Amino acid sequence: MAVTGKSVLAATILFKGVLLAAWLASLALIKTMTASKPALDRCLALVVAGWMPLGVLQTVAEGHNDIFMVWLALMWLALLGQGRWLAPVALMGSALGK
Repeated sequence: MAVTGKSVLAATILFKGVLLAAWLASLALIKTMTASKPALDRCLALVVAGWMPLGVLQTVAEGHNDIFMVWLALMWLALLGQGRWLAPVALMGSALGK
């Protein structure tokens, strides 16, 4: 509400937009993490994560913010696979976010 003022409609639209962005960022991370896999495995990973109706419904339509925890957990896995030192920070953020 600090960003949108007293407009409940603007706050709702902004919140839904942020949730959608986190969901799309999660799909982008899955795409990045599976880049070295065969095409079928990449497609299956994106289909399972992206086309799961409950995931889209609960994330964007219902407004559950668990997608941020999932995004940080995926970030942890991606950073861990790259051997980056920030991997534990993403895991800690995911745990603290829940």
